[in-house]
Amino acid sequence: MPAPVKARLAEHPDPALRYAAAASAADEPPGLLARLAEDPDPLVRSFLTMNENLPAELVARLARDPDPNVRKWLPQHCRNVPQAVRRAVFTDADPNVRRAAVAFWPPPTDLLPALLADPSTRAVAARHSLPTPELARDPDPGVRRTVAAHPELPRCCATCWPRTRTSWSATRSPAARTPRRNCGRNSRQPSHPRIRPRPSSPATATAPAPHRPRPTPLTENQAHALLARAGL
Repeated sequence: MPAPVKARLAEHPDPALRYAAAASAADEPPGLLARLAEDPDPLVRSFLTMNENLPAELVARLARDPDPNVRKWLPQHCRNVPQAVRRAVFTDADPNVRRAAVAFWPPPTDLLPALLADPSTRAVAARHSLPTPELARDPDPGVRRTVAAHPELPRCCATCWPRTRTSWSATRSPAARTPRRNCGRNSRQPSHPRIRPRPSSPATATAPAPHRPRPTPLTENQAHALLARAGL
């Protein structure tokens, strides 16, 4: 697309055209992306975070954007972000921005304790920390779900929690701790009751047919005698 056309799209009154230009346009003519970073519509600036042609200075400007929704979009779409800019987003005053940063960027080691202590980021920051009994007993169910899905949980249970079996079982739901009952069923019954044969009642049971002996074959003289007696 020619540079003059891009410049016109960046100043077009239709915001949808400015969204498209902010998300994909290169910085031609020079200064085009800087003008989009100053657009009064925060959605235009949010779409600008998706642009792969953003220079480092515009990434830093978007990290200081007055609208927290713009700052929240930055971790989701920008990967090559200077470390100083990332630290600013991890320590942002808005909890939603901090949560987005922890969800899409690995936090610095020195900031991880503060992110784990922050109720708004603890459930997400627990992904980047080894499971601990304190996190497993956290009152936030999101934190406990993160600990339960952590790939290092089995190893930590075996090596770091030798005496916390009772504490760990206390974090499970009451339904999970309730033992299954037999409910009076016979344990010898088949697992699928539909294929179990039903016994016949005495009233409907069919008596076996009586045994009938086979007749003895007649000799030729006996056969002639019978025919004569019958007048044949």
